[in-house]
Amino acid sequence: MSEIIKEGTSQKTTVSRIGIVYICTGKYHIFWNEFYRTSQEYLLVKYEKHYFVFTDSDLIRQNRDVTVIHRKPGGFPMDSLLRFEMFTSIEKDLLLYDYVFFFNSNMCFVDTVDEEIFPVNYDSGLTGLIHPGYYNKHPFWFPYERNPKSKAAIKRGNKRYRYFMGSLLGGKTKSFLDMCEECVVKIREDLENEIIAVYHDESHLNRYFLDREILELDPG
Repeated sequence: MSEIIKEGTSQKTTVSRIGIVYICTGKYHIFWNEFYRTSQEYLLVKYEKHYFVFTDSDLIRQNRDVTVIHRKPGGFPMDSLLRFEMFTSIEKDLLLYDYVFFFNSNMCFVDTVDEEIFPVNYDSGLTGLIHPGYYNKHPFWFPYERNPKSKAAIKRGNKRYRYFMGSLLGGKTKSFLDMCEECVVKIREDLENEIIAVYHDESHLNRYFLDREILELDPG
């Protein structure tokens, strides 16, 4: 357990439990052991962490800090597009945690990651990663969804140009789940209209973040 002080105030937030959601269906299960090992070594080591792993692999075992949720591969792009539905399906479990973070299956940690990823100074309660491929690039190149019929659409000329990568996101649990629930609704509306956003869940994530001040993690 640790206390985090909001910048510019004396307001303290007690943080003790971190939920981590992780998807490794199909061949992606090969990344799990290294992710888990490096997370235990480097990620928020002062806190109790619990992993919620969506997988179809029999090689990943459930234990005291790992909950395995069986999930059959949906194929491309559904495994990625429908990830927010996976997260909301375990809402009751996640609400037992102070913060929830998602990391792509092929990520691992090489150095200490600590409280700097907690969005304590942001009313949105959310953290996102600026896409390294578009860092310091002209907004002309940002691959936003431009189809006005899509719920992920972002009009040209918007003044808040940022492009986030879908591989790392999280925040306060209620804020994280609210985001997931809204994205689920919009993705389902798109699918009913036979629309899939250009970069799937990442397009919807960027649309959600567009109207909010969030903690922006530098890709460097």
